[in-house]
Amino acid sequence: MIRVDIHTGKAASGRPSMETPFHTGLYRARPEVGAVVHLHPPSSTTLAVIGRNLRPAITPEGVLVLGERVPMIDYATPGTGALADNIVTQLGSCNACLLRSHGALAVGKDIMDAFGRMETLEYIASLQLGCETLGGLDDLPPQEIARMLSKD
Repeated sequence: MIRVDIHTGKAASGRPSMETPFHTGLYRARPEVGAVVHLHPPSSTTLAVIGRNLRPAITPEGVLVLGERVPMIDYATPGTGALADNIVTQLGSCNACLLRSHGALAVGKDIMDAFGRMETLEYIASLQLGCETLGGLDDLPPQEIARMLSKD
């Protein structure tokens, strides 16, 4: 890991990732975010490459960890300001997303929170691909999703 100034993108030491623009953009846009994890896990990336949305509501864990929706971020060349802009605007208040034809991203209050979301994202993607291969899948009932997401 490398420490980077969120305003300038300059590293204290070492060479920052080419994806620094979207990391710093997310930290500026979402002050509650303490960590961003960006990976290219096989199942999540498969969905991103074929443009298929992740369906977190196939399991309670998916809803509780990822929320009702995981956006698919429009493609832009890796490392560019365009990709950073797409992620910051299209992620909104969600905590995980797929990057079209690229990979996956998760945010959290700290590195363990963000990594836990990424782990769940990949798990749900793997389940989804397996279920689709075997004949299909269903989301949880809408009233159950609403109950899990309610703050009560």
